[in-house]
Amino acid sequence: MKRIPFPLLLFVLAGAGKLYAQGTTTDGFRVEMLRNWTEQNVKWIICPAEKAVFKALTSDTEREAFIDAFWSRRDPDPQTTVNEAKQEHYKRMDFADGHFRENETRGSLTERGRVWVMYGPPRHREVHPRTSDNSFSCEIWQYDRTPDIGRNLDLEFADLHNTGEYRLKVTPEKRDDILTLWPCQEMIAGTLR
Repeated sequence: MKRIPFPLLLFVLAGAGKLYAQGTTTDGFRVEMLRNWTEQNVKWIICPAEKAVFKALTSDTEREAFIDAFWSRRDPDPQTTVNEAKQEHYKRMDFADGHFRENETRGSLTERGRVWVMYGPPRHREVHPRTSDNSFSCEIWQYDRTPDIGRNLDLEFADLHNTGEYRLKVTPEKRDDILTLWPCQEMIAGTLR
């Protein structure tokens, strides 16, 4: 019988312990990610009916199946190996997180991030920093077309109190129209169990 050198045995056992610890951490992270998925990953694009169904699920297996079905319903071309809608959504989230962070708030959870995630990049974006002539910083975003809102939408985000927090400058009614998810398609609502 061949003996394994003691230093090699320690190295292997130490590595196995690290892998076990990583697996536990990864499993804990996965569980946390699944339970917070509607608030952290798809908060601005999930329909209220879908969210209610997801919140009622009792197992991680059910949650994973729901997430797969959620993205399948949104896949514009199921014949391809890539889900373009999912890919675009996470690309928008990454951009928003990297560019629109406000103090301790994750970029995709701010008003600018929310609009970016929901509608994508504007056709044109003007950034106006605070200057001696301009008492507050603002950004103006121009969209050619947005779902259920119409054509030629200009949005102004302003940091009125110079706190680094930008707010959409529109009437409360218009704010609701812009920041509320447009109605879910009949097809999506009809496929929920």
